[in-house]
Amino acid sequence: MLQKLAGVERSGGTLRVRLKDSGEFDPYVYEQIKADETCLPLMQETKGSLRYESAALTSLAYFLEHYRFAREEAYRFIIQLLEQLLKANRVKPVLLDVRYVFLPPQGTFFRFVALPIKAEHWHLQKRECLEFVEYLAVHMQTAEAYEIIGFLIRVTKGAEFSLPAVLQGLHTLRPLYEKKQSFLERLRRKHQEDGFHARVKVLEEPYREYETAQDPAKEPAYAATTLLQAPAQQAFLQDDSASYPLPGQEVIVGRGEECEIKIDSDQVSRHHVRLRQNNGRWYVRDLRSSNGSWVNGKRLQREMRLREGTELRIADHVLVFHDAKDR
Repeated sequence: MLQKLAGVERSGGTLRVRLKDSGEFDPYVYEQIKADETCLPLMQETKGSLRYESAALTSLAYFLEHYRFAREEAYRFIIQLLEQLLKANRVKPVLLDVRYVFLPPQGTFFRFVALPIKAEHWHLQKRECLEFVEYLAVHMQTAEAYEIIGFLIRVTKGAEFSLPAVLQGLHTLRPLYEKKQSFLERLRRKHQEDGFHARVKVLEEPYREYETAQDPAKEPAYAATTLLQAPAQQAFLQDDSASYPLPGQEVIVGRGEECEIKIDSDQVSRHHVRLRQNNGRWYVRDLRSSNGSWVNGKRLQREMRLREGTELRIADHVLVFHDAKDR
């Protein structure tokens, strides 16, 4: 699909895509993409220019570079990735490139860049899929799930390669990665999520990149990106384990998967606080949370301004606000 694009630019929490031929834009596929939660949120700026929102998400390339999978984690991650990819691609073209597959810092779901274009043969092509799986086999870091890595390498050499076949083959490895459970454990597991959840968060630092789409025949879809300038100066929140950039004009912090900043705590409400930027200043408001919010020890009952070093406590979680321009 890269051959359909004139360029891709990622800046902060926004991904902009330019089509080579604006006449290929398909309004029907565009509406399908907007209604599909497996796709990055999409807005059409002009007929040939598209804007995707990727705030608080990490690219798959960055995640694989910075996360080491435990044995069962590797299995759950790869199964979840391929299942959601095939679902997204079922009725719309997807850009199969590890730089443009996104996931939250916990890796609990994936979001894909779907292209609203007219294309007769837009289902994932064998060569693109082959390169994608080869990349996974080489870049997944694990010292325990060697059966998965070996399977991925072996399956790319087969004559009948396809992503559905890869997924089917991975399912046959399930007994190796799931411990035998008692009846009570199986019953309890029915009520729990069976997907991947990273032990530590993987947060991609804000940056700006630009690239011209290459002919896939000349360069693999996962080729390295050239960074053209230093990370953008941007406000962020920080806790004991991670930093959370504040892209755009408004950021929701809470427990919900849809939040730009997701906090894993039962004490934090689904939508806990909203941060907004106005004239270069950041403000915070509590969204009627169950367990409250505090700014420098003072209960947050109205919108308050955040300054460099301000301590923001939401329920049992403490974050410190940093404004890049004041540092």
